[in-house]
Amino acid sequence: MKLKKILIGIVVLGLLSLYFLFNPSVGDLFPKCPFYAATGAYCPGCGSQRAIHDLAHLRFSEALSHNFLMVTMIPLGFLLFLFSKKKFNDIIYHPKSPYIIFGIIGIYWILRNLEFFHYLAP
Repeated sequence: MKLKKILIGIVVLGLLSLYFLFNPSVGDLFPKCPFYAATGAYCPGCGSQRAIHDLAHLRFSEALSHNFLMVTMIPLGFLLFLFSKKKFNDIIYHPKSPYIIFGIIGIYWILRNLEFFHYLAP
């Protein structure tokens, strides 16, 4: 179990290093969003690679402008996990959690494609 955590840590650090060193906005190293390419509409994940790059460079406002939902949920989930492991498990494994999570993602998906909420678009 300890080896598994170490390997996961190495993979995460490797990916973060990749996003730190290379800008997803420039070049063809990172994949483009297939949903956006096919429809011209933004999916909930659009802009997340650029947001990770900005977070790695501590540019929080730029990261928020690329993918607001991802940037706000990462620290929220991490803090919940860090400070209350039992409460985290109670929330994550609650039978209604998937519906709430998918509901939030669905609402975000719709709102970021409406002209009135243009600031949510990447």
